[in-house]
Amino acid sequence: MNLIMKWFSLFLLTFFFVLSAASQAVTNSNSNAAPQEVPAASSEKEISIEEEDVKNSEEIQIGSKKKSLVKSTQLEEDQTDLDEVQVVQDFNSKQEQFVSSKQAANYQRTQRTPSAEQQRTMNDAVHYFETHSPESFEYHYFKYLSGNNNITLRDHILKAESLRPENSDVHIQLVALYTIEKQEEHVSDYLVKLFKSGRLPESSTIYAEDVLLSCSQGAVLLSHAFEDTYSLWYQQHVKGIRPDVQIISIDLIQSHAYRDQLVADGFRIPTIEIIGVEFVEEFIQLNSDMYPSLSMTIPKEYFQKLMPNLFIQGLTFVFDQKGDVKINNADLWNNALKKHLISAAKDDKGKQLSANYLPVMLTVREYYQNEQNEEKIEELDIEIVKVVVQSKKQSVYSKLKE
Repeated sequence: MNLIMKWFSLFLLTFFFVLSAASQAVTNSNSNAAPQEVPAASSEKEISIEEEDVKNSEEIQIGSKKKSLVKSTQLEEDQTDLDEVQVVQDFNSKQEQFVSSKQAANYQRTQRTPSAEQQRTMNDAVHYFETHSPESFEYHYFKYLSGNNNITLRDHILKAESLRPENSDVHIQLVALYTIEKQEEHVSDYLVKLFKSGRLPESSTIYAEDVLLSCSQGAVLLSHAFEDTYSLWYQQHVKGIRPDVQIISIDLIQSHAYRDQLVADGFRIPTIEIIGVEFVEEFIQLNSDMYPSLSMTIPKEYFQKLMPNLFIQGLTFVFDQKGDVKINNADLWNNALKKHLISAAKDDKGKQLSANYLPVMLTVREYYQNEQNEEKIEELDIEIVKVVVQSKKQSVYSKLKE
């Protein structure tokens, strides 16, 4: 029994020893692996997380940059569009300012020279185009126009023509330029273009023929503004009507070169700088020995102080301080004037211009009265009524009769 107990005790001791050794071996084995594997596993996981975070961070940053770039590009495009719109607006604004000022100067009743404010506005617009669009039609055309028939700027109007060869505004300026330079062939060419394009009204040219036919031989005739002057030039240069009459354009007197020509022709020029009523009054008085005539289409302001010395001759007024001129309007009426606008006015323009025949018609009527020629008076009265009706000048006719 004792022997069995001893043996069993020994077995248990041995078993626990082996179990303990095995357990220690397992513990030691786990203990040796853990410091390498666990940190390694932990490191891989941490690295993976960091890389993903970095990757996500980069994507976010890149995405943000893309969004920022898109916004920036859009802003630049929007700004570019706004800049382009602003450029167009500025361009149009300056163009309108120039045209408005030039038109205002052209439509002044009492002077042909632009006012100081009108000239400043035009010069400012020219400076804008010279700075922002120096090769444009607008720059060259406006540059010449702002010079008020200054032929030293002729290259600009020629450049404008090369850019827009069919532009009738350019043709108007070229007629004036070549008139000053006395290039007759070019004057005729551009007058024909203005007539064919309709810029020069046919009614105005028909009327202008009778204005020229109203003048005495070798007369000096003052004209005013576009339709009046260019229609006279058309009849003279293109149709060959009355080449003996010297037409003086009040507008062209703004040109120093034109004034020099007048001096060379024997005219005396006032020292007044502004070409207007006072200048014309003094010019006529200084050159009264030439018996200058004035077209009836010139604004009445130019006539007011001169009226005591003005005499009706056809469709003109003749200035005669001494009363030496002998005028037979009945002869003009019956033998010289064509009177197309009385018999066949085609449009409102022609009907309006026919009213300018009333003064001479009344002087002829007075002549017939003195001659006691009732038949002629009756014939003339029929024509007078026709003119009054078609021109709607009943009130003017009433004043003329007084």
